[in-house]
Amino acid sequence: MRLINTSTLQLEDFFDSDLPKYAILSHTWGPEEVTFQEWLLWQEDHLGSRKRTNSKRGFQKIANTCRIARQEGISHVWVDTNCIDKKSSAELSKAINSMFAWYRGASICYVYLEDLEPGGAARADLRQCRWFTRGWTLQELLAPADMTFYDGTWEPIGTKETLAYPIASITGIDVDVLIYPQTLSSACVAKRMSWASSRQTTRTEDTAYCLLGIFQIHMPLLYGEGHEAFRRLQEEIMKVSTDQSLFAWDWTEKTMDPRRDLWVTLLAPHPSAFSGCGQVVKCRTAADDNWSVGKEFTMTNLGLSMTLPLIKTASSTTVYAAINCRHDIKEHDDTVICIPLWTTSFTSTFGRHRSRPQANLPIPLANVSMPARYAARRQQQQQSGRGSAASVSYFPRFSELPGFKMSRSFHKQVLPVYDTKPDKPPELLFQLFSSNDALESWQIKSTALM
Repeated sequence: MRLINTSTLQLEDFFDSDLPKYAILSHTWGPEEVTFQEWLLWQEDHLGSRKRTNSKRGFQKIANTCRIARQEGISHVWVDTNCIDKKSSAELSKAINSMFAWYRGASICYVYLEDLEPGGAARADLRQCRWFTRGWTLQELLAPADMTFYDGTWEPIGTKETLAYPIASITGIDVDVLIYPQTLSSACVAKRMSWASSRQTTRTEDTAYCLLGIFQIHMPLLYGEGHEAFRRLQEEIMKVSTDQSLFAWDWTEKTMDPRRDLWVTLLAPHPSAFSGCGQVVKCRTAADDNWSVGKEFTMTNLGLSMTLPLIKTASSTTVYAAINCRHDIKEHDDTVICIPLWTTSFTSTFGRHRSRPQANLPIPLANVSMPARYAARRQQQQQSGRGSAASVSYFPRFSELPGFKMSRSFHKQVLPVYDTKPDKPPELLFQLFSSNDALESWQIKSTALM
């Protein structure tokens, strides 16, 4: 790791085993940053380069960082502008894959808000700062344990702890995650993606590369691959996680392309597709232990292979798949998120439907009409009488909807939903099939309601 000596301003190299205590700078880049090559020339004062470099705002930024660290008894600092040789693709790749760990390992992180006027620590003023809009600064906010924020004149305005609530309001990040960085992994994949959904990067690939540390992912950098970088990131996440909230994204104006086909992969096209996932959590209910469907999923040479509970609709080509996550709000305590899938008849291959809605169960699907069904284990003798299917655990529990009522007369654990309009007899709108076992171990049969 290459660090700046705060007394001499000379660059020094260290192995991980003998790293000194160091501070780290988080900032947004401007037009007068000092590169690694320029800093080497400054050190040698080559052809009078020191005077030219000293006049740059980027140099003043580094000098002030060193000054503050030196006053706090810290001998070294790291700054991304001049501590990385960006002309070396190997060094750049290593640095980007190590960035999160470097920020987490720093004794303190100084955040320089260049566009914050003196006395502008109010929430409205902070919200206007460019620092909160950039992709790279997200991990720089999440990784360090200690952070001090400075305005444009290098006056301190507060710490991450004292500013936690306004920062949470601006970024959507949970206060606990800000104050206790070690709790980052408790946030599901979709929620972490939502924090990056409105941030921008100069290069398309960096929308993925700036998130590597947040998901503890290491992968090679391939500048020039464009949006493929974000797809690769999601594939890498699947290798180390079974978090199904990865598929909880929704179409947005930015991600919806009318020229594309009716269906696409289950992977999101861009972080902005997770903009509505700020309150998504993995399910934590008494039935969660019985959620065995979809525990594992893998990317194969034919595509994503996984097993999910499916809900049929009136369309033979459209189904809803239930995934093991929900919105963390009271009204959705007993629901799971469902994603619309498109398929051809009599096939086990599905794609993400290009319809807009992302559904939460239970939902009144007005266009869904199907006969009553129950789930029974294969090769099991059907018993007679109402609700005679084998007892299975269900997930999630249905909650009552306006204009609809829950009926437990069919089976106490497989709950159909009926329309209660008085001008016609009850009609089953939809039913969630049991997720107690993989779908292959169940067969769906029709039966009379009465």
